[in-house]
Amino acid sequence: MNRLKSFALCNLILLTLLTILSGHIAADDQKPTAANADQPATVQLIVHPAAPPYATLKYRLIPKGIELTPGNAAPHYFRAAMVIGERPEYQSAIAAPDVGKNSKLENWLELPLDQLRKNEEAQKFYNDCPSGNWDLIYLAARREQCEWDLPVREFNIATLMPELRKLRDLARLLAFKARIEISRGQFDDAIETLKTGLAMARHAAKAPTLVNALVGANITGLMLNQVRVMIQQPDCPNLYWALTALPQPIVDLTSGLEFEGSFVYLFLPELRDVRTAVHTDVEWDKILLQVADKLLKVLPSVGDQKKDLGWYGMGALFAVTAYPKAKAQLQEAGYSPSQIKEMSVSQAILTAEVETFDHLNNDIFKWFYTDSVTALKGLADAERQLEEFGKSEQEIIPLASIMLSALKKSKSIEVETDRNVDALRIVEAIRLYAAKHNGQLPQQLSDIQEVPIPADPVTGQPFAYQLSGNRALLTSPAPPDGTAAEGLRWEIRLATAKK
Repeated sequence: MNRLKSFALCNLILLTLLTILSGHIAADDQKPTAANADQPATVQLIVHPAAPPYATLKYRLIPKGIELTPGNAAPHYFRAAMVIGERPEYQSAIAAPDVGKNSKLENWLELPLDQLRKNEEAQKFYNDCPSGNWDLIYLAARREQCEWDLPVREFNIATLMPELRKLRDLARLLAFKARIEISRGQFDDAIETLKTGLAMARHAAKAPTLVNALVGANITGLMLNQVRVMIQQPDCPNLYWALTALPQPIVDLTSGLEFEGSFVYLFLPELRDVRTAVHTDVEWDKILLQVADKLLKVLPSVGDQKKDLGWYGMGALFAVTAYPKAKAQLQEAGYSPSQIKEMSVSQAILTAEVETFDHLNNDIFKWFYTDSVTALKGLADAERQLEEFGKSEQEIIPLASIMLSALKKSKSIEVETDRNVDALRIVEAIRLYAAKHNGQLPQQLSDIQEVPIPADPVTGQPFAYQLSGNRALLTSPAPPDGTAAEGLRWEIRLATAKK
């Protein structure tokens, strides 16, 4: 009876634990929402005609191989973070004055360029920053490797990653630096700063956790926002080929996603060889108790329930409901009736849970190896099936139902990031077209013959483009099952030529 009580407790603990983990993922995935939830916010761009540079790849937004030096970037990011921590002026700019309020740095990043030029405090902060502090970040971003050496195998979900918060601070400082340089017309300097920031974003994702990858995507978005500001300035060079030379995906979530999908076997290694292991009934019972004990230690507040013997009464109910589900799932997984009969109750429940988790897990992860359009559609369908499976309460321990629910959104973030790059490429293609066609906007994107026009990675089709008078509207829909606000809507105008 006590053994069966542990099964029910496993269910409760895993539900709570994985909900917490999903919450952390969601927190790293927050984005501004449009004022009207029925459509994305309209981004206004006023651009100037600009031909590509004479050497078309003069500008790059990711360091080239010749710019890289041997070594590990991580220690240099740590050094840069230590500098920030030791200087009061940095902390004063980075720290929010109160809960729910922006820091000075965040406010400066939102200032229009003309106001930023006039902001004495922001200008003084930038002018007083020692160049050596920027040099440390620059050095780190140009190392050949970045190895964070996360002790996830030793500490599992208790692994601390304070470096990610520090990287975000460094990224905000770099975005601020680029914005100041853009406001001063120092475009070559701003491009170098953004190159550093985008390299940092890719380094942030060089770890086997989804959180690392999402922080990398967040930093990438911050840098691309500054690119969007820069290409609207008079005399800004055309960056079409610099954007085209960026890798796709610019931040690859695959390694983090794969690790997250297998994390249950790292945290609970007892489950790894469930299919092939040979144990006595008592040993199978012990394995279940070990799993339960490990989960209890992770969540001490639940562990306190051991003092209350009332929870043991759940065992009989669990035995009645779990074992029949386990037998049905084992049959669906291809086990013969004789194989199932030979299993103890404990073995059957554990084996069924592993088979069910891998089945649902694989149905999600297989789509990450396809093109973006196929992946988004396949993940949307798989997520709906997972939701229906969860509602049916067929999974004995809801590992898959809870742990895998955030994966589609993660892929959407990857695709939306690449879509922003491609939308910027189209804006630069329009500037190039205008430079060669008397300052005119193209009637349709197919009129641009000078450079290739990328397809929308969300649909696999051309971006929607509509010209109305002196304005062009560039749009893209939300990913499948996403909200309308997750779409893209950019209104592009050409600046009036000065007489």
